[in-house]
Amino acid sequence: IPYSHIGLMNNICNYCAAKKFSKESQGLCCKKGAINLPQVNRLPDDLYNLYENNPHFKDQVRKYNSAFAFTSLGVNVDTQLANNNHGIYTFRIQGQLYHQIGSLTPMNDDPAKFAQIYFYDSQAQNERRLQIFPTLDPFVCNTIGDLLHRINPYVMQFKHLREIQAPEICLQLKANSSMDLRRYNLPTADDVAVLIIDNENVTNRREIILRHRDCRK
Repeated sequence: IPYSHIGLMNNICNYCAAKKFSKESQGLCCKKGAINLPQVNRLPDDLYNLYENNPHFKDQVRKYNSAFAFTSLGVNVDTQLANNNHGIYTFRIQGQLYHQIGSLTPMNDDPAKFAQIYFYDSQAQNERRLQIFPTLDPFVCNTIGDLLHRINPYVMQFKHLREIQAPEICLQLKANSSMDLRRYNLPTADDVAVLIIDNENVTNRREIILRHRDCRK
């Protein structure tokens, strides 16, 4: 493979302030001011300081992203290409990419993971994330966690779901002796079934809200 060098990234565009390599084309970024993009909002100070002044955070940023993820990633990865030792690492997906989320609470005393971690207190969250990723910095984890709980609306709303108390419901079946007992007798099985008509033409409004606390169906 022939060696190619494009210089250092020490050129700054006079129009958009983009950083470019010394041998890059002058109009590659904004066509000399012809393209104006909306101003990007400044990062929160805590996060900005991590990017600017914390080399460890930048080096481990993918692990921090995974540590604070709500969902797991489901994808069919081309492992042959991903495991190639030559050239640039390539992450190629075959088929669909989707995110999976399970129950709000761990099942069968399993350790918390993904969104379940957010329901712990701050110290327990840090401890659990450091168990999963031992190379992370506790200070950085605490900084990111406090920031998400303070400004991220999804974290605040999602945590509120855990606080919704599930009402205790008791269902009793009583036989009416005045009815035909051969048709309306009490059931003898322990199973309960619900029939929902899957028809777009049905106009009757249904007021049934189901909230799952686990992933069992």
